Amino acid sequence: MEKFQVATKADLKQAAIIEHKRRYEEERKSRIFNARNRIIGVDQDGLNRQILEKKFIREQELERERCFREEEERRTEVLNKKHEELAKERHRIQSEINNYRITHQRKDLAREFDLNDPKYIQKSAPARISDNDERLSVSGAQLFVGEDLSNSDRQRLQRDQQKLWLDHQMKEKAQADYDRIQREKNIQAAMFAYDQRAKELDDTERENRRKLLAANAKYNLELASERESKRIQEQREQEEDNLAEMFNLLSSDMLTENKSSANSNFGINRKITANYRGMTDEELDEIIRTQKVQQIELNRKRDEDEITQSQWQQQTNNLARITELKEREIERARRTLNQKLQTENRQMADEQKCYQDYMNKVVFTNSPTSEYFNQFNTSSR
Repeated sequence: MEKFQVATKADLKQAAIIEHKRRYEEERKSRIFNARNRIIGVDQDGLNRQILEKKFIREQELERERCFREEEERRTEVLNKKHEELAKERHRIQSEINNYRITHQRKDLAREFDLNDPKYIQKSAPARISDNDERLSVSGAQLFVGEDLSNSDRQRLQRDQQKLWLDHQMKEKAQADYDRIQREKNIQAAMFAYDQRAKELDDTERENRRKLLAANAKYNLELASERESKRIQEQREQEEDNLAEMFNLLSSDMLTENKSSANSNFGINRKITANYRGMTDEELDEIIRTQKVQQIELNRKRDEDEITQSQWQQQTNNLARITELKEREIERARRTLNQKLQTENRQMADEQKCYQDYMNKVVFTNSPTSEYFNQFNTSSR
């Protein structure tokens, strides 16, 4: 039964002191924080009435605390009696259990007492009376091989058999080492071939890249040379035009009263702008025809540039496609080699598993277990 903690007189007294201090603090707060009473004053009659009420309430609380203490004492007395009864009942049950053990559970009445009897050796007969004792058995561990006259011959045969086993194990180990070395050589040869193939592909890629860069450099040089030639030609034409203009200005009769001063020395259709008074319809038509011809020439040049750019883009795409095909070929070769290595490793694992199964199920079929060793040292022998 669970024990309840009962409040003592000291605990009740301490609780009463704490409650008194708490009420005193609450009253003090009400006096301090009440501005009206602090400034105007206090109702003495009301305070006296409150004192009487508090005194009456305190007397009621004391009476209630006294009743509570009496009730607690009564409950404590009942609980103590109940604890004593439970202790007596436990003692009685434990005594009955001990008496039952003494009467019905003695060691000499146990079913396996003959195994734990301290006088078992004195009561039992010797383990072996002679070598022809009828009680001797194969698992009795009383008569062992070697306790006879053919001990030396048997030991010699055992040594020969152990030597034969060791020779067989040495041959198997040498063969296993040879097979392992051969497998390692095959793996190294495959890795070397893979490295050679990767190197060849890398060299091919570098050569293609070098050719591409050389072609690009050659094209850039030709383009730069063409632009330089064009710039020189334009510069020469500009210089010639400037010289002609200077000559025309020097030999011009713009300020003269010559009626033909508007005609240019470069042709009938060429006019001097300072003396010019307008163009004819034929001149306007000729300008329009010239603009159309220039537009056609400009479109032709633009088409040629677009064709050149498309050819260059096509060449770049072809090189990129060739490079991608080479990379795919390298990836396929790498994947094939990895699959081959995985297949060889899987075959080696299967061979190792078969060998282990053969050793565990065929060679080592008569391994001694713990039951074999537990049958020894069970008696005086």
